[in-house]
Amino acid sequence: MGHFMGHITSVSLWALLVLSGIPVVGFSQDVPPEVIDRDRSVRKQSDARSEALDQVREGVASGSPEVVLDFLGDASGMVRDAVFSRLRKLSGEELEQVVKAWSRHPLRKAAPETRDLIESGLAEALVHQPRPAAADWLLSVASSKKSGQASRELSLAALAQLPQGSLDKKTLRTLIRLADKESAWWIRGEALLALSRLDPEAAEKSVSRAWNEKRLWPMRLISLQAQVHLDSAVAIERATTLLAEEIRDRQGIWDGRIERAALQLLGEEVSRLPRAERVETIESLIDRAMDAEGESWHPEIPVLRKLTGVDLSTRRITAWDSWWKSRKKQWLAGEKPTAERGEPVDENMPPTMIADNHAFDRMTLRLSSEEQTRVVSAIETKWLRLENAPSRDFAIVAMALDSIRMTDQTSWESNGDAIVGIVRKGTLKTVMLRRFNQPMTKEALRVDAVKWAIKPPVQRMRKGNRQRNRRRR
Repeated sequence: MGHFMGHITSVSLWALLVLSGIPVVGFSQDVPPEVIDRDRSVRKQSDARSEALDQVREGVASGSPEVVLDFLGDASGMVRDAVFSRLRKLSGEELEQVVKAWSRHPLRKAAPETRDLIESGLAEALVHQPRPAAADWLLSVASSKKSGQASRELSLAALAQLPQGSLDKKTLRTLIRLADKESAWWIRGEALLALSRLDPEAAEKSVSRAWNEKRLWPMRLISLQAQVHLDSAVAIERATTLLAEEIRDRQGIWDGRIERAALQLLGEEVSRLPRAERVETIESLIDRAMDAEGESWHPEIPVLRKLTGVDLSTRRITAWDSWWKSRKKQWLAGEKPTAERGEPVDENMPPTMIADNHAFDRMTLRLSSEEQTRVVSAIETKWLRLENAPSRDFAIVAMALDSIRMTDQTSWESNGDAIVGIVRKGTLKTVMLRRFNQPMTKEALRVDAVKWAIKPPVQRMRKGNRQRNRRRR
C-alpha cells in the first residue's frame, strides 16, 4: 500500500482500514500484496528513477505523455512515486490523452498487481484533477470485479469530484447499483459517497437503506457522511442519535470511529448554524461529557471549542459546564471579548467583564459546578456597579463557605472559607480560596480596592482582628 496512497487527499476506506491496523477478517478475502523491488539495489532503483523521469520529460515535450504508463507499474516504489508526481503536473488535456492511451496499452495484459498499480495511479491523478471526459473509463474500472480494489475505490473517489449533472442516467444507475448491491462494503461506501455528491435526489433511497442497516456499522457511518450532501439537518440529528446509542460492536472496531465521525460532523455542520440553533448541541455535548467526568480526556471538548469559538485551555469538562452556565446569555447575544482593558467597543454600551480561561480552570479545582455559577454571577454583578471598573483592579469577595476548604491535605495550596475573585482591568483573572481571618486589604491582595458581593461575616472578621491584635502585643 506504499504506492501513491501517500499522496491522496480523498478518503480511501480500504486504505484507512489496512493502515490503521484493523483486522480485515470478514471484510475481504485477501489483503493486496505490497509491490516491492527485490531485484535492484537502492542505488540501482535511484538510477532507474532518474532514467524514468528523463524519458517522461522527453515524452511530454514531444506530445506523448502516455510514456508515464511504462513506469506507473514499476516494481520500485521510488520509480512509481517519482513518475506519479510528474503525472500530477500534466495538464487536463494531457491527462485525458494518457487515460485514452491506456485502453490499448500492452501493459493491460500484465499481471493483475501491475495493472492495479497503473490504474490506481491514473484514478488518483483524476481525483486531484477531475476530467468529465474520463468518467466512462472510471466507471468501467469501478464496476469491474476484475479490477483491483484500490483501483475501484479510487475510481469512485475520482467520479465523486466531478460536478453535479456531469454524468448521464446510465452512469448514475450503475452507481446506484454499486451503492445498493456491491458485496464489498468499502467499494459500496465509496459509490454511496459519490452518488450523494453527484445526484443527492437519486441518492436518498440508497443513503436511507444504508442508515437502516443496524448490523453493518461501516455503512451506517458512511451513510452519515453521505447524508450531509442531502440534508444537513438530518445528518446532525443522526449524528446526535449515534452518540446516544449503545454501539454493540463485537469486534471492537467501530465504536470509537463512529464517535469520532459523529463528533466531527457536529463540529463541521452545527458551527455553520446561528448561535441560537447551536445551543441544544452544545448542552447535549456538555451533558454527555459530564456523565464521564472522571475520564482524563473528553472528545467533546474540541467540538465545544469549534461551536462556541472559545478555548478555555483546559481538559476539565466541569470548567466548560461552569463557563456555559455563567456566560450562556452573553454568548447568545453575540458578545465577544472586548478590549484588553475591559472597555466596551461601543461607547454607548455598558462595560463588560470577561473571564480569563485560568479563572475557570482554578474554579474547577475548588468549587462545584453550582458554586462556580453563583460565584461568577456575584462577581460580575458587583463589578458592574463599581465606578471606573474597566480601568481599575478589584478583589471581590463573592461567597462564604461553611467551613475551611482545601485543595490538598497539606494546607500548602490555596485554602480558606471565603471565595475571592481578582478582576484586573475588566478581566476576571483568578478565583481563590482565602481565610476570613487573613487580611482582606488592597495591599494584601495587590489591587486598587476590595469590594464585597456578600455581607461580611462579622464574627469571623472580629476573630481574625483579635488574633492579629494579640500578635502585636
